[in-house]
Amino acid sequence: MYKLLTSLMLIMVGGAVFAAPIRYDCKLQSYSNHGWGVKEAIYWFDPADQSILALDPYIQHVAKDPIRVKVETFGPPIYKFSYTLKLRTRQSGTIRVSFGVRFNAQENRLTIEAFPGNNSRERSTGSCTLRG
Repeated sequence: MYKLLTSLMLIMVGGAVFAAPIRYDCKLQSYSNHGWGVKEAIYWFDPADQSILALDPYIQHVAKDPIRVKVETFGPPIYKFSYTLKLRTRQSGTIRVSFGVRFNAQENRLTIEAFPGNNSRERSTGSCTLRG
């Protein structure tokens, strides 16, 4: 994962002309009954084009690299965004899981809700550290 993040940062820094993306490393507590909670995540907020890149264990498993997410509110201080992943199940099938994220940059608080499609909602909350 370190090589992946280093490569991504070099690409982002090399391509940025004005402001570099702002990186947050987040640690969360999962309140999940079915295993869809997220315990760690990394987000890059790019003020130049108001975009967000996301990387968590589910994204890394599916896409290998950070993905650009659908931004609903580009703060500051509140950022809301979402993404949907198609994941394999233990029974060799697939499931679409939607993730909704709310980040309060002023308080460094993050909430992630996972909606695995079975009328349930899994929640993780935690804090983020600014990395530059």
